[in-house]
Amino acid sequence: MSTSAPPNSGGNGQAGTAATATPPTEMPPFIAPPTATPAIATPPAMTPAASEVEAAPQVAPMENRRVRRIAIGFAIVLVALFLVGILPRLKVQRQLASQVKTATVALPIVAVTKAQRPTAASTVLLPGTMEALHEAAIYARVSGYVRRWYADIGVPVRAGQVLADIDVPELQQSVLQARAQLAQMQSVLALARSNLERWRLLAADSAVTAQELQQMQQAYDAAAASVHAAEANLRGLVSMLQYTQVRAPFGGLVTARNVEYGALITTAGASSDPLTAGGSQSASATAVSAASLYRVAQTDTMRVYITVPQPYVASIHPGLAADLIVANLGNQSFRGTIVRTAGAVDPNTRTLLAEVDVPNPGRVLLPGMYTQLRITVQRVDAPLLIPSTALVSRAAGPQVIELIPGANGRGTVRLRSVQVARDYGSTMEIVSGLADGALVATIGSQILADGQTVRVAISTTDSTGVKASAPTAADK
Repeated sequence: MSTSAPPNSGGNGQAGTAATATPPTEMPPFIAPPTATPAIATPPAMTPAASEVEAAPQVAPMENRRVRRIAIGFAIVLVALFLVGILPRLKVQRQLASQVKTATVALPIVAVTKAQRPTAASTVLLPGTMEALHEAAIYARVSGYVRRWYADIGVPVRAGQVLADIDVPELQQSVLQARAQLAQMQSVLALARSNLERWRLLAADSAVTAQELQQMQQAYDAAAASVHAAEANLRGLVSMLQYTQVRAPFGGLVTARNVEYGALITTAGASSDPLTAGGSQSASATAVSAASLYRVAQTDTMRVYITVPQPYVASIHPGLAADLIVANLGNQSFRGTIVRTAGAVDPNTRTLLAEVDVPNPGRVLLPGMYTQLRITVQRVDAPLLIPSTALVSRAAGPQVIELIPGANGRGTVRLRSVQVARDYGSTMEIVSGLADGALVATIGSQILADGQTVRVAISTTDSTGVKASAPTAADK
């Protein structure tokens, strides 16, 4: 029992702990240290606790190898993830560095287009003022009262058609008086003629003097002149009677009626609160702009006045076709012709006044409508066209980048100051600063210095601007 006690105390952790907790004074001083050789040499005599203690050192190496394998596998996974993540980035960095190096060494690529004059006909859209071919305000020639009117607004009338009747009692009495005066003058003329004939017979017998005969001749001449005057007065009064009927001067439409039954009419127009077409009688005669009796417009043909800008003046001439477009009629087009021009440019607006006649058989077009005229013209000495993006706005004024072509697809940058005539949005006109056929950069905002060498991109020959294409291998 004394030989087996030490292994039990060493193999059982609980007993060992109790033994260490006991004060040293309680341990017997004669107990010798246990000998491990007999316990190992005689395995059958070992207790179960001793066999467990000896089996523990054999399990520990297996667990260490497993931990090492797990650690090695985890490290391999980390290395693989690291390589997967870092290698593409290194490749991208190398590519970017190569591109930066190439861009630093290579010449900038500039897309160009050719500045040239337009060869095709251009279309100009101009606003116009539509008016009737003929329009007249009709006034009364005599004073009186309106007895009856026959035509209202919107009614078509013929040339010479009666529009209204005017009562003129004073004029009729004046005609009667003139006729009576004419009869009186004719009677005096007859008496003077008889006296002259008798005095001529007496003068032949020397019964009267020559002076007396001359007096009778002068009396006859005066009576004849008085008859002529009376006849002229009567004819004048009779001719005024025809103006008691207001007639249409030409065929057309009544666009205004400013009279009513019983209205007082004077030679200056309607003077008893004239009625404007579509208006009222509340305004006085002086306040009414349409003081005429009627207004008649001939609308079977419309005339449109347009103002042509100075750059197109040389291309406008009589006989040139023009299309009239009215927005409220569904942009319907009506073909017209330029019939005449003013022949002079307005110094205030720098425009040319032109007249366009447009047939209007269906009377669809009305006076006063807003319209636009589309004219196709071939401009004389048309300015150069370039893309709007080619313009550079600088302190020195508007400029463009012109490229002087060289060898191997290269070009030299030259900054040109230009004068812009008109801006159409996508293109603009240049009147000075560029030569016909000059190559200009389509993107004027590029940072290029005067005299810099660049590589010219392939472009078309028009002035609309093109995209830059990549240089070929020969250009590199």
